[in-house]
Amino acid sequence: MPGTRLSQIEGMPPSPTAIGAGDPFAPRNPFATDRCLNERPTLAQAIDSVEGHKVAAWYDLRPHIAAQG
Repeated sequence: MPGTRLSQIEGMPPSPTAIGAGDPFAPRNPFATDRCLNERPTLAQAIDSVEGHKVAAWYDLRPHIAAQG
């Protein structure tokens, strides 16, 4: 959302030459599921966002992030 600060993921970004089958950010994501670790999500239009803002995720993390507060 415009004006909203992004949450940071702890650790280092994945190496682009050593990305496995799952979501490259899953090992650093405290909300990751088995599906995240084993399947790579495809890019899709972000919910409630401007046209062209794409995300690759199996589920919407906004409720989880908002709860942390």
